[in-house]
Amino acid sequence: MTGVSKIIVYNSKNEFLLQLREDGPGTGFSTYWDLIGKAVEELENPANAARRELLKTLGIYIENPVLFRVHNDGDTKHHIFAAKIDAKVSELNLGEGVEVRWFRATELNNTRMAFNYRAVLWDFIKINNAAGMGQQNERTNT
Repeated sequence: MTGVSKIIVYNSKNEFLLQLREDGPGTGFSTYWDLIGKAVEELENPANAARRELLKTLGIYIENPVLFRVHNDGDTKHHIFAAKIDAKVSELNLGEGVEVRWFRATELNNTRMAFNYRAVLWDFIKINNAAGMGQQNERTNT
């Protein structure tokens, strides 16, 4: 079974940072919005994969990403972490993807999202009220 580590990145305004997937041959869900993250490398811990992808994609290091859920989708195991990051898009160092953008929850249903991550975000919103979301992991810029 293959594995991916994805991070629900949110801010104090309860917005969600999504990454626009690249358009190219062999890219599934090209030009769809996605959570930050990618495949877990061989012998890599899923939390380390989440840290690596956040650093590589946004230039931000998170010491302890909070595991939100693990679920299987066919032959892929999805490790979903959460991290609170209060930063403007202009402050981020985009290293992968076409662009990143903050989305309000009210925009999610009208956003083309990869995989089943819209449902994952709605579950996250339901489980974490505004006070609970604010108590998650804080960011560190590198």
